[in-house]
Amino acid sequence: MKTGDSAHMIKTVVDQRYIILKEINPNSNVYIAQDLKTIEVVAIKLLDLSDTKKQDAAEISEIFKRESEALSQLNHENIIKYVDSGLDGNRNLFYIVTEYVVGENLEEFTKQSNLKIEDLLSVFLKILNGIAEAHSKNILHRDLKPSNILVEGMDSVKIIDFGLSKILGIKYRDSTTTLKDYMTVAYASPEQLARKELTVQSDIYSVGGILYYLLTKNDPPIDKSDIEDKLDNIQCSQNLKNILRNTLKVDVQNRFKSIYELIREVNQEYISVYSKTKTFYLKFTNKIAAELYERGKVNYRSDQHVQDFIQKDLEKSSVFKGDRYYFIVGNSVKYQCRLSEDESHLIITRFFLLENYLKYEEEFNKGINCHVSWKVVNQSKVVPYNDDLTNVLEKVNREKQKRDVRLSRERQNNVLINKWEKYLDEESQLIYRKRNLGIYENFEYVFETNKIQVTVQKIDYQLENGDLIQLTDKKGNQITIGTFDSIEDTNLIISAKSEVELDELSKRGRIGIDVSQSAEVIKRFRRAVRALRFGELLNKNIKDIISDPSKTSVNKDRIIVDYINEKLDESNKEAVKSALATKDLFLIQGPPGTGKTTVITEIVCQILKENPKHKILLASPSHVAVDHAIQSIKGNLTKDKKIIRVGRSDRISKDSQSLLMDIQLEEWVDGVKSTSQDELVKYLSTKYKIKDSQKKAIEKQIQDLSVIETDTKNPLSIFNNNRIQNIVGIIKEWHRRLNSLDEFDEIFAQNASVVASTCTGIASRHVLNDTAFDWVIIDEAARATAPELLLPMIRGKKIILVGDHQQLPPIVGKERSMIRDNDLGIKTSDLEKSLFEELFENISEEAKSILTAQFRMHPTISKLINNIFYPTTNIEARKSAEERKHLLEWAPKSVIWLNTQYLKDNKEEEILNSFKNSSEAQVVLKYLEVIEERYNSFGPKIKVGVISGYDAQKKILTSLINPNDDKWKNIDIMIDNVDAFQGSETDIAIYNVVRCNDQNKIGFLRDERRLNVALSRSKTCLIIVGNAHFALKAKTYKGNPFADIIRFIDEHPQECLMEDIK
Repeated sequence: MKTGDSAHMIKTVVDQRYIILKEINPNSNVYIAQDLKTIEVVAIKLLDLSDTKKQDAAEISEIFKRESEALSQLNHENIIKYVDSGLDGNRNLFYIVTEYVVGENLEEFTKQSNLKIEDLLSVFLKILNGIAEAHSKNILHRDLKPSNILVEGMDSVKIIDFGLSKILGIKYRDSTTTLKDYMTVAYASPEQLARKELTVQSDIYSVGGILYYLLTKNDPPIDKSDIEDKLDNIQCSQNLKNILRNTLKVDVQNRFKSIYELIREVNQEYISVYSKTKTFYLKFTNKIAAELYERGKVNYRSDQHVQDFIQKDLEKSSVFKGDRYYFIVGNSVKYQCRLSEDESHLIITRFFLLENYLKYEEEFNKGINCHVSWKVVNQSKVVPYNDDLTNVLEKVNREKQKRDVRLSRERQNNVLINKWEKYLDEESQLIYRKRNLGIYENFEYVFETNKIQVTVQKIDYQLENGDLIQLTDKKGNQITIGTFDSIEDTNLIISAKSEVELDELSKRGRIGIDVSQSAEVIKRFRRAVRALRFGELLNKNIKDIISDPSKTSVNKDRIIVDYINEKLDESNKEAVKSALATKDLFLIQGPPGTGKTTVITEIVCQILKENPKHKILLASPSHVAVDHAIQSIKGNLTKDKKIIRVGRSDRISKDSQSLLMDIQLEEWVDGVKSTSQDELVKYLSTKYKIKDSQKKAIEKQIQDLSVIETDTKNPLSIFNNNRIQNIVGIIKEWHRRLNSLDEFDEIFAQNASVVASTCTGIASRHVLNDTAFDWVIIDEAARATAPELLLPMIRGKKIILVGDHQQLPPIVGKERSMIRDNDLGIKTSDLEKSLFEELFENISEEAKSILTAQFRMHPTISKLINNIFYPTTNIEARKSAEERKHLLEWAPKSVIWLNTQYLKDNKEEEILNSFKNSSEAQVVLKYLEVIEERYNSFGPKIKVGVISGYDAQKKILTSLINPNDDKWKNIDIMIDNVDAFQGSETDIAIYNVVRCNDQNKIGFLRDERRLNVALSRSKTCLIIVGNAHFALKAKTYKGNPFADIIRFIDEHPQECLMEDIK
């Protein structure tokens, strides 16, 4: 692994960034270098691939991979800080860049003659804290020894060289390349020497070896059986010898179970040793003595009684720093103290009685546990100066700084968490209100359509397709009768359930929504928010990142040699590389048509290519988005990579049905049964020479779940053979067990490479609740509320959020719009700012990416979307006008506004909290007929999207146009609301403004995010139908996006058209 003569490396620039200045130690391959980008001095390890055998090159590659992966995940003051890593292709060498520490290794450090036992234990504790951080990330060092510890003064201790490390649970790519033979025998555990599987206790053995070295200045014996005898001769306390014994046990089961258990024991020993050699003075005043007497803590006011009480109370104590004072917490009293002017002692200024154990525990845990002997004296006593107290208080001050940072983060977290919990409380109330929407006057069942028409007085709620509707039965109970379909005048149209008993329903009663499913979802949200509050996340850093996104950092972009999608655009390649380099959290903003699904697919494929054993959770608020993504991913994965779709079969696409866990499990069970039956028949044929007729009898008997009985009437029956009877019986029992599918859920889920679900759906299957995912990728993340987003986030080690906060906002319940904001604790506008948007605005630049190549739209439509909705981002259209030309009379113009200003009856009509505009609907029908005619004999049907913001308009459009009519031979028409169109695309889009009134009110149409979605669906031609004069004058509390659109049309007369309809 040598880089050859180190002298020739001096002044060499590695990977066009790091200039080599000096080798740190001869033949170490570690150099001092300067980062030409930041001008900082760094340390760089070089692993040379030139002039090496193939096996050596594989081992070097493995060492590089392991060290760079391990260091990139660690961020701790006692671990060397990772900066960068990569491959310099020109020089054929790997490099790993870390911070440069001016220090010496532990071997050199221990040569100092003035080191005390407490100094050695202080250094050792810092080593243990670094290893604890590694173990918390499931990383084993596997080569802990004095030469891999850097010391720069007593306060700076760094663990280095993670080249032999292993991340637990990871199966490395090239399983033929192992590093089991790389070790330092004296410090390697017995199981490591035996090349057995290693655990955290293997590292504990090695740190025990380091402690042995610190106490003896000798390496531990190579013969592990000699260690026990050697321990008795070490000059140290019996307690420390016991600690050594429990780290260096040959039997792994007899060692400390975790590094934290070892830290606790060593810390107690350190405090005990430290306090024996130190004197800490604490003064009390006559006033304090009098108050202690008055409060009944001492029987006499004499100095000796007060002194004895305080010293006994402080036999076990902790110290912490407040804003102005220090506090010492004893067994029953908390003492407020100030530091003397000469800093030689503390003076009690006030005290507080700890009335109960809970109060004692709360106060005691605020401070540093001090097993010290306080020398308590009266205020008149002259105290000699020493720096013992100063040293302790410096630690107390550092702890206060850490606590202040932690509390600041917790306060920020609590502000967010409290807001989300308040939101969930209010949602629970709103859900409860939906149980009673009003009074229905009558209902009628239409046999031909299996629909129920319910006549209502008024409903203060905007129903959504799929809402479960309840009516009152004759006993006064609410019964679910079906799902909401549409509105006709004052009638609600309900798709009836097959099992509903209409005769049992009252002709008049309360109408409401079945909220049981919604209530269950709220419970899941609460659990996710609670998990964040108490830090119960797989990646503990996510909590801090949410409170302060600016602290997010990433590793250097991954080197990707081969992309799965060879046509991937350069801007999308950059997003993929950056996302894969994330340490914790990465955000991708994808404006319309920029290929979010393509990027997600590439990321998933690259993850599984790099680490085939990794588990990925793919989630989204929307079933449509999940299905769209997994269909893209499915076509790019090898057959051994299993995808599981979680969800109700009636909610997911037909293409994704075969990926449902239940269906895959049934297919797997059928396959196992068939294989086991075939193997059994084959075995019996060979063993017992059975005939074909007997084979069929065996197959029939296996499929028959009844008990096998001996056939006394037919002595030639094969089942008269007890051996065969037993074997067939075992297979039958196995098949019966296989039918209990729940037993195999967990096994099946754990073997999946990709689990796909909605954000709420992932918490619906108990088998997945405890599943840890290496990666969580959430599409349309900007549409999710914070609690909804947290449900998948708490389950992942690394999180990638993909979304666009300039498109549809979180769905926070349309019923909120029916209630005044001052009736609620949280404004709807606050909730509609998604967690994705909050993070994107504040996260570090390196932890986010914007996709800037637009593949869907005609250049003019792309320019419109870019200028109005993304003015600060340069989005480049990758499709030419020729590629996106249309056949309509307006060509080459591609943005058309059909102005209904001069039509009679062009005003809106309100129906049950929704709106319709009949004149606009007639215009849409007319121009659909024009499009149908223009595309006659064009070829395959083109897709035309008719988009509206209102259910009532959708209903009238569907009725008028009848998109499934045979007359539409050339166009495939989709009529729906804006929400249903996000993520989809059409050849031509027709957008209905709908609103037109004398008050110039446009309601939620003022939300430019919804308008962005509506106007960005079309590939070739965008048609807007509405009253342009009204849209221009519309009142909004912010800018009017319709005015911007009209201005764009006016400013681009060669590409756009405003056409008056008369």
